[in-house]
Amino acid sequence: MINIFLIFFILLVLFFFLFIFKLCVYPHYYYRGLKDVPDIGKRHFLKGTINLIDDPTGVGYIPQILKIAEKSPHMFKVWISNFYPVTILTSAETAKVLLQDGENINKSNAYKFISPWLGISLLTSGGSTWKEKRKMITPSFHFNILKEYITLYVEYTNIFLNKLTKIAESDDQTVELYQHITLLTLDIICSTAFGIDIEAQQKKESEYVK
Repeated sequence: MINIFLIFFILLVLFFFLFIFKLCVYPHYYYRGLKDVPDIGKRHFLKGTINLIDDPTGVGYIPQILKIAEKSPHMFKVWISNFYPVTILTSAETAKVLLQDGENINKSNAYKFISPWLGISLLTSGGSTWKEKRKMITPSFHFNILKEYITLYVEYTNIFLNKLTKIAESDDQTVELYQHITLLTLDIICSTAFGIDIEAQQKKESEYVK
């Protein structure tokens, strides 16, 4: 009985020190490369800084992020709990430097959660695997091929803009754009990939929309 209690106590102590290491030491060591990226505020030892971006007015998080971006014109980081930092880029110039870098293409740990579902795909892979898959699909998105669809892009985008113009002229309330953008995307995909004009933006009762 004593031996079982002793083993349990040792495991409990090890778990405690592992928790302290994960909470206090690990983030500072593993993410030490982000030390020069500005924080949005004082980090809580459990909550991190994500709690500093709240939504008390119900207007959404975007206005708050834009306000933070004014103080950090290039980038800033938000800590989700005390374990995981998320870096948010706030300028096109900064994003361009990162996106044009051919070396830093490994995905974050967050992609491990969807890898069992999507497998090792272009979305989830990194390094040489990503480069190989990216090279395979590049010809499909060559500029000469995409040019053939510009007319369709413009046509469906004009329908989208006309809808928004009518809404803006008749309603002063905030509009949720998600549904409208989804229909625009559906129109473009069906037309370019399948050669079918389903008029998703104009026919709300269409079976494709439902």
